[in-house]
Amino acid sequence: MSAAEDFNHQPVMLAEITKLFADAPAGTLVDATLGGGGHAEAILNAHSHLDILGIDQDVDALTAAMARLDAQRDRLRTSHRRFNEFSEALAVHAMRRRGWRHDPARSARPRRPRLLVPSATGHSTCE
Repeated sequence: MSAAEDFNHQPVMLAEITKLFADAPAGTLVDATLGGGGHAEAILNAHSHLDILGIDQDVDALTAAMARLDAQRDRLRTSHRRFNEFSEALAVHAMRRRGWRHDPARSARPRRPRLLVPSATGHSTCE
């Protein structure tokens, strides 16, 4: 049995997290600590207008999440990085969506991404 098959994590506050994104505009959400993909799975199942960019530094967690979310693979992108490196992950994701190749030498200082941030009054973007 591989380490990814042994990976087990039970997501907490699943209903609350899923409900939080019910009114989010169509687009890509960033799960900066993808883990085993439990929250991502619930969000993808509940909200067909959303995609997920999942980031995790743990290769076993990413492997487990990709296996768990195989049926949703067209709406999932993953990045093997630490959560505090998500700006680069977003830059690479945006380039790939546009059909561009990633050139690390040219992205040493990526632009700050616009993020969808949940708030008590709704969703807003910030830089």
